[in-house]
Amino acid sequence: MGYFKDAPVRHDSAIDQSTVTSPQMSKFRLSPSTETDTAHKFHVRKATKPAELRKAVSFRYLAEGAANVVYEMVPYDVYAEDLDDAPFIFYELGSDDTKVCRSLDVTSKVLRVCKSSPKLPSGLSIKNNFEDVIKPLFQSGFEHYLMHHDHIALSDSAGSELKRMFKNRPLKAAKGSTASLDTATGLLLPNVASVPGHTLTIEIKPKWLAQSPNAPEDAHRCRTCAVRAMFHHKQEKTKKAYTICPLQLATGNSDLIQIFISGSLKPREDGSWKVEGVPDRGVIVAAMTAYLATGPGHALLGHIRELQEQHDPHGVLDLDPTDPDVQHNLRLAMTLRDCSLFVTARWHDKSNSNSSEATPPPTPTPGSKSGTLTVEVESKLGDLDFKSPEKLEDWKEKERELVSQGWYAGNTPGEECGVATKPGRK
Repeated sequence: MGYFKDAPVRHDSAIDQSTVTSPQMSKFRLSPSTETDTAHKFHVRKATKPAELRKAVSFRYLAEGAANVVYEMVPYDVYAEDLDDAPFIFYELGSDDTKVCRSLDVTSKVLRVCKSSPKLPSGLSIKNNFEDVIKPLFQSGFEHYLMHHDHIALSDSAGSELKRMFKNRPLKAAKGSTASLDTATGLLLPNVASVPGHTLTIEIKPKWLAQSPNAPEDAHRCRTCAVRAMFHHKQEKTKKAYTICPLQLATGNSDLIQIFISGSLKPREDGSWKVEGVPDRGVIVAAMTAYLATGPGHALLGHIRELQEQHDPHGVLDLDPTDPDVQHNLRLAMTLRDCSLFVTARWHDKSNSNSSEATPPPTPTPGSKSGTLTVEVESKLGDLDFKSPEKLEDWKEKERELVSQGWYAGNTPGEECGVATKPGRK
């Protein structure tokens, strides 16, 4: 969905890390996550007392998808010229007292609010499915890649403020949408946005990391490459630059991964960079490439691929409609095929005495030298909402279209699909 791509906000999570030091790359190292699995119940209301203002935050519309809207929180500025910028506090209901959260603790998160629709799950449903259905799939050493979800209650005043901002969002973001919001509750998630001068984040959609079980035996495209080709044909568009075949991503093709990442970090058409203050893009690209091709990111992608294959061994066209367990597993597989991987590079140059204390520098690794640039790479998985059974017919229809119209059989020059380039293929 791309919630976090360009928002210049702080990123604090400590995650599984891969370290590359300029000019030499050092060993990968693991560090435990600081996020806990403790379930918290947060509430949000308008700040009403002067003493609360130093812990208050204001909301900012950040992005939206088909099912939800994402807001960031910034420290409330009592001297701000915008009088409509209302102050709100987050507080936690404990067994003995009420604990007001520091604004610093809140601004490292984003608030996700669901759109109102009978076909869309509620925030509580998303939270429960994440805890009960999704999280158990990652308990074998991969749980720290998941984003911790906090389900929070929103006051009427907070809900009104979120609706006001949603109504007044940029026309480009609205795209003619007339959706409304369910502002009774929301989800608090880690903010993995790029921080100018400190971190750079790219979003990767791994998609189908293994071929579709329903693909023809003589296929020259994987499922994702087939969908892309069909979409570009229907939209009369040329191939989108800097995509990568999921099969090539999963197998750790370092050459193609490097091209993909390098392309993702290129400047906008007007020449400006999405994130300013990146010291050495070559080192950043090398660090991210190593992380995904041979490091912890590669292991994570392999785990997701195995889960996709385990939960959908026969394909949607050969699904047993009478077996609820089979349908449940297919929904899980499709959830994993639509997740997002947020890969973040965090750097520190010891020769730069003006480094901000807001983002602590990483501990130098063995072999690093004073004045060299140290880059750490970390990642988080997002967009893991458990898919609705109502999507089953849509999945079947798309798969039939791919097979019957020959999109698996095509082979566009330069496509670099992992199926077509497999040794022994003609």
